[in-house]
Amino acid sequence: MNPDGDRLRLADTDLLIEVEEDRSAGPESGEPTGRSRAARAEGAPDTVITGVVVLDHWGVIRADVGIRDGRIVALGKAGNPDTTDGVDPALVIGPGTEVIAGDGRILTAGAVDCHAHEISPAILRAAPAAGITSIVADAGGPNSWHLARTIEAIDPFPVNVLLLGRGATTSEDAMREQLRGGAGGFRLHEDRGVGAEAIDACLRACDASGVQAAIHAEAGALEGTLRAVDGRSVHASGALTVASAANVLPSSSGSGTHPAGDLLHDLGALSMIGSGAYGVSQVVRRTWQTAHVMKVRRGSLPGDGAADNRRARRYIAKYTICPAVAYGMSGQVGSVEPGKLADLVLWDPAFFGVRPALVLKGGVVLSGGVPAQASVAFVAPAAIDALLGDRIGVKRALAPVGGTRAIGKADLPENSATPRVEVGPDASTVRVDGEVVEPAAVTELPLAQRYFLF
Repeated sequence: MNPDGDRLRLADTDLLIEVEEDRSAGPESGEPTGRSRAARAEGAPDTVITGVVVLDHWGVIRADVGIRDGRIVALGKAGNPDTTDGVDPALVIGPGTEVIAGDGRILTAGAVDCHAHEISPAILRAAPAAGITSIVADAGGPNSWHLARTIEAIDPFPVNVLLLGRGATTSEDAMREQLRGGAGGFRLHEDRGVGAEAIDACLRACDASGVQAAIHAEAGALEGTLRAVDGRSVHASGALTVASAANVLPSSSGSGTHPAGDLLHDLGALSMIGSGAYGVSQVVRRTWQTAHVMKVRRGSLPGDGAADNRRARRYIAKYTICPAVAYGMSGQVGSVEPGKLADLVLWDPAFFGVRPALVLKGGVVLSGGVPAQASVAFVAPAAIDALLGDRIGVKRALAPVGGTRAIGKADLPENSATPRVEVGPDASTVRVDGEVVEPAAVTELPLAQRYFLF
């Protein structure tokens, strides 16, 4: 950190971020000048995080962040308007407002893991400790009964969950049943024998119901897969060449998954990073390892200079707003903006991407028990229409997904590039816009043994 705190290094990486705008009040949270006499009934927020550096896809600012009823209400200047000018009316600190000191720290939105292979108690316990507050995962059961039981089982865990139903069928009735039972989307897996007919049927069901589909695309069958997709919106992982398609929302599991994968992430052509086979604890860390490697290899991005704000905005979007947009959750999660759930992660800069200093779930600090009402289950609108919430035993809200069928890659902030990607017959030669990507060994990674014994 530089002396005035406007430039911060992200852990032991070569990445720096710099404050672009200061909206905060400064160190004014204590009695008598920092607090007003406003009661909660008069609009005082429940919690204010003061003087924190907010890193999000839209920029890097210093602000006081207000929370009320589990949602973000404002980013601006907090304090007592009786003694201080310019206090945001939504950030008037009252006697009952909890104040969290954010000075010298970084605040991000809770991460969204867009590619968890399974849902289990171990994963749901590990996710918040790694800064992940939302998970998109396979449901683990093929029908509405299994889906309902899974939603009931996850209720005690402080994580938002979107369950993917089984899309490997041509039965529209079976898919509608899953949506009414709690699925928020579908999963297709080419290496499990999913063909063009099933892909088309699944995407027709998605179009009719307003949900997203995830497909693991195999390079050898990609041409047929894209024909079956037929220009419709789909989340795809596996084959690098899907990064060229404007209708495909592509992801990978981060650094080292393919020699050209890191470059495509840095260009904003691979748009999301999910856990895949690596586990939820790796999502945030592998994202910033990738960003560091690319800065070392390629230098600053256009528009960056003394700091790496553009690159930081691009990479944080890969596990926050981009998956939230892809799966129709961005009205609730994915960024630090008023109206969204206060799923927030506070980091000490020296441990950024490694270990959160504090995690808030629905405005509740994860230091002990968190009520189920602080989390949501994302489901298809059909489940809301079918009154699923009245038929299963959960305390968390069921939130409908929306806006997934008219979107394309251009809707993914900072990650909308569509370069021409060509993979040679031997799968080892990759060209991006005609230039061969030369593999280069990485001899040292940040966020690694400096922080972990093993």
